[in-house]
Amino acid sequence: FYGIMLSGGFDVIIGNPPYVDYNVVKKDYKVKGYKSESCNNLYGYCIERSLNILAKNGRCGMIVPLSLTFSRDFISIRQMLIETKGTLWQSSYDNIPDRLFTGVKESSNTSKSNQQRTTIFITDQTPNCFSIHSSPLLRWKAIERYRLFSELEITNTTSISNKNAFPKVGNEKLFAFYSKWFSQSNKLASTMVTTSSYSLVVPKTAGYYIAAYPEEMDRTKQSILHFRTRDERDFAFVLLNSNVFFWLWRVSGDGFDVTMSTISSCPIFKPSNSIHSKIAEEMYQALPECTVYKAYRGVNVPNVNFNLRMDLLFKADDWIINNIAPDLELSSLDFLWSKSNSCFRMSVPKSANYPFDFDFLNAFQTIDD
Repeated sequence: FYGIMLSGGFDVIIGNPPYVDYNVVKKDYKVKGYKSESCNNLYGYCIERSLNILAKNGRCGMIVPLSLTFSRDFISIRQMLIETKGTLWQSSYDNIPDRLFTGVKESSNTSKSNQQRTTIFITDQTPNCFSIHSSPLLRWKAIERYRLFSELEITNTTSISNKNAFPKVGNEKLFAFYSKWFSQSNKLASTMVTTSSYSLVVPKTAGYYIAAYPEEMDRTKQSILHFRTRDERDFAFVLLNSNVFFWLWRVSGDGFDVTMSTISSCPIFKPSNSIHSKIAEEMYQALPECTVYKAYRGVNVPNVNFNLRMDLLFKADDWIINNIAPDLELSSLDFLWSKSNSCFRMSVPKSANYPFDFDFLNAFQTIDD
């Protein structure tokens, strides 16, 4: 493409690069001189090369793994996208109940029945200041697939985006909430210690809810958190089980792994009252009815699903909202959408006991064409 490069590069680049760890192909070929070499994945190298051969005022669009938006491995790629000084649009897609790739997309860390969570990005290379516009991490049903791209909800997230992460916020009011929440100076890590008698246990993966409970269960892959005082543990107990924290986890993570980084870096506030202690007590009492079991390889694996007591989670959400941003007129429903298995109809699997005054007719209506 000597002629094209001599004239300034490609006007448009569209790609679906391989999602393959570099270590898998090192024996066949090597990359040299790439700023993104540390990302250790071929899709990162494809992005870097594409940006380097893109013409001034050109556009580049690709479908890549969701890790582009949050993984530490891809800091160098996010920095390159920022340095294009153009406008970046990103939309992100979960893999349940439907997914973008319905066939096979080979990768060293996926099964033949592809389970990739993906992000589509489009960027232009202009001399303007960088800006980024993002959708939430979307879930949808197969029959809704035709509506996905024509009805994307996207908002400007430039002020909360940097090389460390491109948060997946697709709503202006929730963007304002995120900004206010992260203006808090203290993190949950400031209340945690190496060992104490006040602890919580959090499973390391999640689907439609994140669980936090006071005692270890007979299951693998659990994180144990220790707190200085009982009040700090109760604070975390209410926070981590809330719909609000679940939303934050999907905004900042991969929609599957519940990492210690996400937990410990969660901003916290100084409560204006002791309501959280009363909510925590109600939640402790509800633990038996919220304990559930899921069969896995012939074994019933226990967990705690507080979606079965949505009335308590609404209380938790209201407490958090009123302490962070009472002026934004948000409700638990705004955060509950992150648990829906459809982005067009509120549908939260295995949930029950909504508040008696909850408006089911309006909350669970279908968003029609």
